[in-house]
Amino acid sequence: MLLYIYINKRKEGKVPNLDELLAATKWEPMRLGQALDYCGEKYFLDIRKFLGSYKPGLQQQIIADITSGGIDVVESSGEVGAGNQFNLTFNLNINVNDPTINLTFGKFALI
Repeated sequence: MLLYIYINKRKEGKVPNLDELLAATKWEPMRLGQALDYCGEKYFLDIRKFLGSYKPGLQQQIIADITSGGIDVVESSGEVGAGNQFNLTFNLNINVNDPTINLTFGKFALI
């Protein structure tokens, strides 16, 4: 999800809203909420929460932006070894700087 937000911000100049994330990930609202909470607690995303539920299991919130820490952790995926924080944090072995990467949830496909 963080990689999707990063790529969306880079290509379109904005972060996706909750509806766009739910549609792209095809996750249940609770799973998306947990992923957003994790990224917010790690300071990868700047999230503003409000009273009430957006959907059952998902609190009303706005993703204000991806933080510099979130950008750094995604962009470190091109590094080899211990400096690769994205791969260490999310247990994925990808290179986000590869221009042929096409993100689909559950898979990383090359185009």
